[in-house]
Amino acid sequence: MKRSIYIIILVLVTIAGCKKSDFLNIKPENLTLTEEAFKTPNDVWAYLNSSYDVMRNGSYWGGNMFSVSEIWSTNCGTNKTGFGWSQIINNSTNIFNTEGRSLWVETYRSVDRANYANKLAQELDFMSNDRDQIRANSYFINAVGHFELVRFFALPYDENNAGNNTQPGLPIRTLGTGTIPEAFDIVPRSTVEQTYQHIIAYLEQAAEILPEFNNGYATSWACKAFLAKVYFQQNNYDLAFAHANEIIESGVFSLDSSLTAKYDPNQSSQEVIFEMISTASGDNSAGTLTGDYRQDGTQNPSVFPAQDLVNQAGAVPEDGRWQNWYNTRPPDAASSTEVTYCAKWDYDYANVPLASLAEMYLIRAESAAKLGDLSQALLDVNKIIERAFGNNSNNLTNTNNLIVEIQKQRRLEFCFEGYRMHELKRIKANDINGLPWNDKNLIFEIPDVELNGNPDMIKNH
Repeated sequence: MKRSIYIIILVLVTIAGCKKSDFLNIKPENLTLTEEAFKTPNDVWAYLNSSYDVMRNGSYWGGNMFSVSEIWSTNCGTNKTGFGWSQIINNSTNIFNTEGRSLWVETYRSVDRANYANKLAQELDFMSNDRDQIRANSYFINAVGHFELVRFFALPYDENNAGNNTQPGLPIRTLGTGTIPEAFDIVPRSTVEQTYQHIIAYLEQAAEILPEFNNGYATSWACKAFLAKVYFQQNNYDLAFAHANEIIESGVFSLDSSLTAKYDPNQSSQEVIFEMISTASGDNSAGTLTGDYRQDGTQNPSVFPAQDLVNQAGAVPEDGRWQNWYNTRPPDAASSTEVTYCAKWDYDYANVPLASLAEMYLIRAESAAKLGDLSQALLDVNKIIERAFGNNSNNLTNTNNLIVEIQKQRRLEFCFEGYRMHELKRIKANDINGLPWNDKNLIFEIPDVELNGNPDMIKNH
């Protein structure tokens, strides 16, 4: 049975008139979120569910965010055209960039709904039995939303300035908007340091309240997995190791023998810690991912692996990841050449894994290596390699260049899942689409919809 998030998306028929503003700082129309719309605990839970629903949006965890990371980092190529993608490819995003705007709007929309559900839970007397669980879910949604946004809209966290990353971060939004005046509340940008402190604090508080298994909602394990990811993004190896280690040593999760179980709704996965589930082609959390990458139909995909990735992934053909997640074929019947495409998302509908045991092993491996425990690092990375090949014939036998090998395995393991851009910034790569890791042109500009309602907002470019 999947140990993961499984949100049943409810039609909010019980919340008539609950159409929210398109964004916090766009003048709202028919904003009628009043207590009259929330008369039972089910009404409040339904509104919280709608926050999870937004997370599945194509601009957010539905996939476009991942394609941006893969394309901008040149891990993938694309034949996408249009204003927004042209800006991304050329490192020239401005306030009107369509991809950045939609990511900003949808992520904050999810955060806003979670915030408002929490506000209701704390204020309405009939929510006394549900108050803590709503709050914990709200904190989780808020934290992961800010985490995704800070990596795209702020300069990277630099561990050499730990405690003093004063570069502009995000507007930290903790209050949901239920009235017109609230929708116009102006929130200034916090620093990157403050933004990460907020993310960590909310995840820690949620982890203390949420159960290990939660009937489809966020769990304490999901919070701990994201804490491992957040600390790892900061290159805080002590705390990244500690959180990954707790998950691994719990014995709750185990690596799948199948490399497709995490994505295929018709298989059972034991390694997924948190994911967006799909139940049918009309309920596809991975709709944008399948739309961008799927190559088993009659049309060629708009996003495809870069040659450098193909070379690395196919260097040892026996690697199960190469065999399962790539397909090399002619682009059309008349072609005499072959092209390698991504096959990871070849489904009518697919699950979107967002934290897995494989990631925890690789976080623990690199953290251990950085902390000097090379034997632990070797054991952990070999678990991933052995799973990929189905045997130990390609396991590493010494610790030479071990950190480089672990980082290579991260690239191979999480291809086409939006990791690459953040990974290159974390390791301070000298060349990301022609620019160094901390260049301001490798982050989105604060979009026009925010600046229109908050003209004093600090811009990136």
